[in-house]
Amino acid sequence: MTSRSFSRRDFLKITALAAGAAGLGLATRGPRLAEAHDTRYLMGTLVSLAVVGPDAAAAQAALEAAYAEMTAQIAIFDYRTPTAALARLNAEGFLANPPAELVAVLQQALDLSARTHGAFDVTVLPGLLAARAGGAALPAAGYRQVRLTADHIELLAPGLQITLDALAKGWIIDRAVAVLTAHGFGHTLVEAGGDLMARGYNARAQSWQVGLRHPRQPGLLGTLDVTGGALATSGDYQQTFEADYSSHHILDPRTGQSPQTFASVSVLAPTATQADALATALMVLSLSEGQTLVTSLPGVQALWITPALGIHTSPAFPTITLV
Repeated sequence: MTSRSFSRRDFLKITALAAGAAGLGLATRGPRLAEAHDTRYLMGTLVSLAVVGPDAAAAQAALEAAYAEMTAQIAIFDYRTPTAALARLNAEGFLANPPAELVAVLQQALDLSARTHGAFDVTVLPGLLAARAGGAALPAAGYRQVRLTADHIELLAPGLQITLDALAKGWIIDRAVAVLTAHGFGHTLVEAGGDLMARGYNARAQSWQVGLRHPRQPGLLGTLDVTGGALATSGDYQQTFEADYSSHHILDPRTGQSPQTFASVSVLAPTATQADALATALMVLSLSEGQTLVTSLPGVQALWITPALGIHTSPAFPTITLV
C-alpha cells in the first residue's frame, strides 16, 4: 500500500475523459479503424458506449443491441418502478420464479455482505429513503433476513426492502459489454455515470483513457489507461444531502449513518459488478479492513481518498498521469 498527500485539486472521480465525440477518450494517433459511439440517458445518468472495428454499420447495430439489453436489465433492478422484479419483491416480501439475473446479482451482494460482516448490506433501502427525506438514521434490517434460492426470494423481516443500486449499474455495464462481444467487437468501452468497463483498445490501437475528476470543483486531475477491466468510484459528493457531506447516499448499514472516513474510493476489478459493489463497501470499511479485503481478491486494486484529500492506494493501482 502506498500513501500520498495531494492538494484539494487532487481528489478523483472516475469518468470518461472528454476527448472526441461522446467523451470517450478516443486517441488521435495511428491508423484509424471504423468506430461507433453513442450516449443516452439511462439509470438517471448518461451512458456512453464505443466500439471499434472494420465495419461502421455493424458497430452501430451492436450498440443498438447493447442499449436494448441495458434497458431490459434496468426493468429488473429498478426498485422505483412498480413493475420491476425488485420492486415487486420489496412490495410483497416474496418473489416466486425470480429472473435469473436478479438471483445472480443478489447472491453476489449477499456474499459480499458476509465477507464484510455487514458493512455492505443491500437491505439498507429504508434507511436511505429516510436519509433522503431528512429523517432519522435507520440501520439496515440485515442481509441475513434475505432467503434466496433459484426458485424464490423471501424477505423475512417486516418492512425489509432491498436496493441493488450498488451492484446493478455494474451488472448492466457488464451485460452491455457481453452483447458487444457477442456481436464480434472485442474493443469496447461502456461507461455509465463514471463507472466503466474497457476491453481491448481504441480506434488508434491505444489503451482507453479515462479521466480522474476533482470532486469539489470542476476539471480533471489526470488520466488513467484501462485496457481490460472495470473501474468504479463511490464518493460522498455524488448524492450529498448536506453541504458539508455529512449525510450522503452511502450509509453504514450497521448504524444508518453516512461514513465520514473517505471522500471517495475507486476500484479496479475484473467485472463492473464487482468494482461497483466494492467501491461502496470500501467507503464503509476502515482503511486497514479495506486493504485486507482488496488483497484477498484476485485482480482487484483500489484508491482511497480522505476528506482532507490524502490518497492511499493498493500496491498495483496504476499510475495516474497528471494534466
